[in-house]
Amino acid sequence: MKQFIGKIDISYCVDVINQCKKHTVEPFNGNRTLNPNEEFYEDHLEQKRLAEVAGYTKGDSIEFRHYFPKIHFDIKFVDEFCKVAEIEYLDPFSFISEIRPGKCAPWHWDINPIFTKYDPKELVRFICFIDQPKPGQAFMLEDECFYMEEQGSIYKYPNPKSHHAGFNAGLKTKFLFTITGLQKN
Repeated sequence: MKQFIGKIDISYCVDVINQCKKHTVEPFNGNRTLNPNEEFYEDHLEQKRLAEVAGYTKGDSIEFRHYFPKIHFDIKFVDEFCKVAEIEYLDPFSFISEIRPGKCAPWHWDINPIFTKYDPKELVRFICFIDQPKPGQAFMLEDECFYMEEQGSIYKYPNPKSHHAGFNAGLKTKFLFTITGLQKN
């Protein structure tokens, strides 16, 4: 079930998107490469296999870009977000994803080294719809679909390892903020 947390001021959203647009980043066209000795290597291989079996091929419709705080946008956005969501920021576990028209990030969970560094019960993950709602753009999280969400809306993942996907069947670029942190008590 969708867990709405609140909203961040739209002016922060507009500003952070404009900051990202000033940078050129290389796209991801599928799973990131992991070494066989990494903890989630088998999960990585399974996600890759499932995407291939489903018909996703490198250079096809899978394409997304990530922008990172302190590199591509000001950390003040993350700080403000953490105030609204009442979390402690864990550097560098946040990013803004960009999906251009006709592209997607297929069904997966984000394999993240943070899961080995902290007690999973302490971790929380959120998405923030930093972009204006546009037709043809959606985000799925477990059994929920987010479509035409109000700009600045924040939702909590059911679990930091929740499966999710995003696509852009619209006519304009889509931006979304994701962060993993520690819940303040």
